[in-house]
Amino acid sequence: MRAQNVAVMSGHWVLLANYQRRNDLKTRTMSRSLGATLAVLAALGMAYLAPTPAIGSSVVSAYTLVTPQAVSGSRLQIRAVIPTGIGCPQVTITTRKGRTVSRKMSMRVPGATTGAAFASLRACQANIPMLSDGIRNARVGGVTVPSKLPATFSKIAMLGDTGCRVDDDADPADIDVQDCSKSTGTSPSDYWPLAANARSIAREKPDLTIFTGDFFYREDPCPTGYELKCGGSPPPIASYQFNDTDYGWMADVFIPMAPMLRAAPILAVRGNHEQCDRGGNGWFLFFEVSTSLSPAACAPGVIGGPTTKNISPSWSFDAPIRNGRTLRIVAVDSAYGRNFDITDWVPTQRLAYESAAELSRPAKGRESWLLTHRPMFGLEPVEEAVPGLLPWTSTDQAAASFGLTSNYQLMVASHVHVAQVVKIPGQPPQMVVGNGGSKPDIADQSSYARPAYGPLSKADGTPLSPDYQPYPNSSYDWTAVKYGYVIATPSRQAKQWSMTHKDSTGKSFATCSLSGRQMTCE
Repeated sequence: MRAQNVAVMSGHWVLLANYQRRNDLKTRTMSRSLGATLAVLAALGMAYLAPTPAIGSSVVSAYTLVTPQAVSGSRLQIRAVIPTGIGCPQVTITTRKGRTVSRKMSMRVPGATTGAAFASLRACQANIPMLSDGIRNARVGGVTVPSKLPATFSKIAMLGDTGCRVDDDADPADIDVQDCSKSTGTSPSDYWPLAANARSIAREKPDLTIFTGDFFYREDPCPTGYELKCGGSPPPIASYQFNDTDYGWMADVFIPMAPMLRAAPILAVRGNHEQCDRGGNGWFLFFEVSTSLSPAACAPGVIGGPTTKNISPSWSFDAPIRNGRTLRIVAVDSAYGRNFDITDWVPTQRLAYESAAELSRPAKGRESWLLTHRPMFGLEPVEEAVPGLLPWTSTDQAAASFGLTSNYQLMVASHVHVAQVVKIPGQPPQMVVGNGGSKPDIADQSSYARPAYGPLSKADGTPLSPDYQPYPNSSYDWTAVKYGYVIATPSRQAKQWSMTHKDSTGKSFATCSLSGRQMTCE
């Protein structure tokens, strides 16, 4: 990495340290881990970051989110991550005619009861305006950010489940740690390819990047004996009943994802790792786009207290495709629930799928995709299944969405850390893009074999619940245990797409063809 980039990255953290010294609470609580944090972030930068333009000293990260049109008329909103204690920067827009327009950013503040976990960073936001003479570019904090959507979309990048797994369950036999310090390797546990994925996606120059959830994986302190893999990884605060910190989001997201975040607008859905008792505070501060839930949506009632469940409203985004086609992406928050059984969350979750069904009503020229984190029909490895149950994952999502999927041509999710396609007769194909960087539970591809019976069945084929008729078994399934991302490109004919699976270097390893509601992979 060039010295310029080391200086830029280090400058961010020196700036944070200076602001900590001005705040006794932050200094006492967070500065003890600052040295270790700087060490791991420097290692991350050396391993991952490609040469980048310098970001202004007051801005740690800047990116553009896709929003519901009710939030931003342009459907785009710029976010900037800044150190606590300074004001939000301005967005400077240059129009196609060379006119300069400035927009103030408003501050997003985490709940006070997140305490020291989110004492160092804040987020700012500003909607990109609709201007009569168009927009050439937009800059914030000295860096150009995505500022417009294309007239027609021709390339969409997709990935999910990206954070570096640091999971210490206190049982020495159940420690699960990924090597966060390496970007290449042979075994999936031996490296963390997120920044390589981000660089490759940036080189693709997509019109849009879809993120299917699970940014945050640094849920435990680095276990003793694993320091070479995750030493210095920002830990959660032991007395708090949630796992994330602002430093953790820097390490898991903003540093490794920097090239991707600047390459195209991001349409993101929330994953189960962004539940309020896990990484939810960072999600609502940095990535949530609804106006019904604030940046403080996951803050506990008191410092160190418990959090409560919540769910964001379903929403849609239209991407015009050539020849009169429109892709409607319908986003559903499926952060909560369980993998192998039907839970009491199903009635709440069903409301989100009912709303999504309304948003995806058929219309001339429209092709609708359901975007959510937990797949309706994803296959976990057989080793993960509960005795007596099949390895169909997110069973409660299959129950909550029962009878509500007929409007979709495709369902896109992640949650399982592989690339996968499953076709249940009579249902849209399920595509899983969970291979963005987080370590697979099981790396053996044969572990993802077709079960004996379809979703909502017990292991003996009987209904999991008398309330739901089991689905037929899959007529097609394909799994690849390989890190990477997907590039989706529309074909000339309506309802036909090519889904190219690429590894973290950008090399294609499979192509899936979507035609109507059929999908096969080669």
